[in-house]
Amino acid sequence: MATLSLAMIVKNEERYIERVLGCAKTFCDEMIVVDTGSTDRTVELAEAMGAKVYHFEWINDFAAARNFSFEQCTSDWIIWLDADDVVNEEGQRGLNQLKTMNMEYDYDVIELPYQYTFDESGECIRVYFRERIVSRSAQFKWDRPIHETIVLVKPDGQDVKRLRINNIAIEHRDDIRDRPSKMERNAKILSKLREQDDESPWISFYLGHDLRYRKQYLDAIDEYDRCIHDMQDVNYWIKYSCYIHIAQCYDRLKDEPKKVEALCQAAAYDPKQREAFQLLGIYYYEKGDYEAALPFFMAASKIKPPLNGFYNPTLYNWETDYYLCLTYAQTGHYQEALSIGLQLLQKHQNCPLPTYNINEIHKAMNHCIQANLPEEVKKQERSNEVSSEPPLVLFSQPQTQLAPEALWEQQLDKIR
Repeated sequence: MATLSLAMIVKNEERYIERVLGCAKTFCDEMIVVDTGSTDRTVELAEAMGAKVYHFEWINDFAAARNFSFEQCTSDWIIWLDADDVVNEEGQRGLNQLKTMNMEYDYDVIELPYQYTFDESGECIRVYFRERIVSRSAQFKWDRPIHETIVLVKPDGQDVKRLRINNIAIEHRDDIRDRPSKMERNAKILSKLREQDDESPWISFYLGHDLRYRKQYLDAIDEYDRCIHDMQDVNYWIKYSCYIHIAQCYDRLKDEPKKVEALCQAAAYDPKQREAFQLLGIYYYEKGDYEAALPFFMAASKIKPPLNGFYNPTLYNWETDYYLCLTYAQTGHYQEALSIGLQLLQKHQNCPLPTYNINEIHKAMNHCIQANLPEEVKKQERSNEVSSEPPLVLFSQPQTQLAPEALWEQQLDKIR
């Protein structure tokens, strides 16, 4: 059976260290914790949990600290975690199974989903795949002082063999109260790199995030534009994200034409991503222009989750279908609205949707049924409440011909 080392870098994480190490000790053979200058009980607690603690002088370089943590590991494989990460019980079982199965094969890196942001109900709204477990023999190195990544290049130049696993997730469960101090720390490092003439588009990308967080929207837009101009197309999801973030900035500035323009640029740049279509659909839906919204929701519904970059799983789980159901109902496509509505209600039995959205689905379906009932039946129904679980009905009237798949392109041309 393969062995697995945990590699962590920490500083003043006494609130989280026992939680993350409690998870890790269930599937790790060795726990390496590199402390970069804690002044609280982090080191004491880590040692009490059975971790090997090393000290590294902080030099404003996350990659350097992570490389040091990797160098201390002795197992066949290395998994890295942050202090505010969590692996639930299902994930712990999955990682133990992985050690006895796939890790014995000739892979170099294993990618796992990183559930990075959660809403108030606990539903994940931001996820992406990260290189999470690496073979120690591959000798991979971390790069970039901040927002660091593993460079998947072997010293001998051989091909890197990857394995992507969907059902073992790492959850990022931070405390919102910690974010301002971390943003301030990151901003200082980014600003220093810019002062040192680091013109990397990655710096622009993350400076844009920092400025947007501090509500300096016009400056953030400048950084995102700079990133779009300088970033190579191989990092297409970064460019796409920049267009989406620019639209968000213009939304905060209440500049609707430029918001729509940015979303159109995103959709045109990468029509295989769902978010821009969804946001354009919502924009027109909220204005009551359902005919304009429909092509965008239709386009969004046909797109699968991306292989790279962040995405919102709720769009793919139910939100796009929810808006498509409501928009079909508003535009006279009653049979399609009912069909999607019933699918959503069936999904609701296993994965509950928010109550408000369920109520809106019922309203849309009832509207569809009422619109197609004979007049004498309508009169009778007006005196009775329509069932909250409406059945499928057979229509005597022909349904409206749906717009062709390319209609969203025509719609983009209209509004650009």
